Amino acid sequence: MNRAHATIIPVKKQRDAGGIDDRPIMQDAIARARKTPNVAIAWASTREVLKVIEADAMGCHIITAPADVLEKLPATQNPAELSLSAMKAFCDDALAAGLTLAIPGKMHAAE
Repeated sequence: MNRAHATIIPVKKQRDAGGIDDRPIMQDAIARARKTPNVAIAWASTREVLKVIEADAMGCHIITAPADVLEKLPATQNPAELSLSAMKAFCDDALAAGLTLAIPGKMHAAE
């Protein structure tokens, strides 16, 4: 690396690596980059709003995310509010698609 010029190192997790906590990898990469002049870490192509929040909390230099992820990132929501908002969106989508959930023992409005 030519330390006279900025170097950006992209770090990207495979989408199908479900269940793997990528925070330790990112924290290590960010810590190493901070020790090296002109090096920045880019958390590349996240598809989750929580990852944007985590990247910011870790001090990640750059994070890339699609517009639909960034639109879900209102500055006024904490992670709990964000989670509740996501669950409400799932519920709205399910109802709009005509999906229902049968709960044993629960009476329906038409009964």
